[in-house]
Amino acid sequence: MRFRSLAAAASLAVLLPGLAMTSAHASVPAHRAAKVTLKDLPASSEVGRKVTLAGTAKPARKGKKVKVTVERLYAGGSWQKVATARTNKKGKYAVKVALTRGGTTSFRVKRAGGGTTAADSLAVYQWLNLVDVPFLVGGGAVEIRRVARIGGRAFPNSIQLPQGNGGLAVKPNGLCTSLEFWTGFLDSQRSGLAATARQNGGLGGYGGPAQSQVSFSTPVGPAVRVSLDLTGQRYGFGEVMVADAPNTDLVLASPRLRCNATTVAEMDWNELSL
Repeated sequence: MRFRSLAAAASLAVLLPGLAMTSAHASVPAHRAAKVTLKDLPASSEVGRKVTLAGTAKPARKGKKVKVTVERLYAGGSWQKVATARTNKKGKYAVKVALTRGGTTSFRVKRAGGGTTAADSLAVYQWLNLVDVPFLVGGGAVEIRRVARIGGRAFPNSIQLPQGNGGLAVKPNGLCTSLEFWTGFLDSQRSGLAATARQNGGLGGYGGPAQSQVSFSTPVGPAVRVSLDLTGQRYGFGEVMVADAPNTDLVLASPRLRCNATTVAEMDWNELSL
């Protein structure tokens, strides 16, 4: 009898831990709701616009409002607090944050009392003056940062190529979508121009899946806008010249780049094997 009692006790001892584990596991929910969430951000936006960060934050008690903190991260930097807000009674929040700098930007949201969302990022595009970033230009005694007057209109930060011949190169490295400028004969050099006088040029984007190109032929008159698609391109390159108009200069008026960055890479002419 004693042997049977000990055996029964031993069997019970073996079974009880299994029962205890089953009971403990059964008390844990299959999935715990996150304390704070953040809805997906748009893929891209522009400097000067605002992005809305929205989601939910779980309150400590039903109906209680929760404080949330929005943090921002730029490439190579550290997380910085940019805004705070409180949820409504349903636990929802929405915060608008101004976009003030180009480049990939990350956001996350922290809940007071604990809980942080995963970071989400978007591309932020910014117009950069070409004369403020690394670029190459050739064609003699080039003048940079001129105020060019074309057709009665003033264009700051312009590039002036004496005698109207030269080349231009920039390295967007896939971070820019377009290069644009205005061009035309300077008001101060229109006197005596032939009716056939033209400013001719062509630009191309290279190093991407497919080349992009644009050409122009500008007569005497108002300034003409030229835009080159640089989406996915490693380089932007152009050649410009003046025809039938000796002793006049060619102007790239207020040239600028639209980039998901605050600057572009440096380069030299040897990189261009065109």
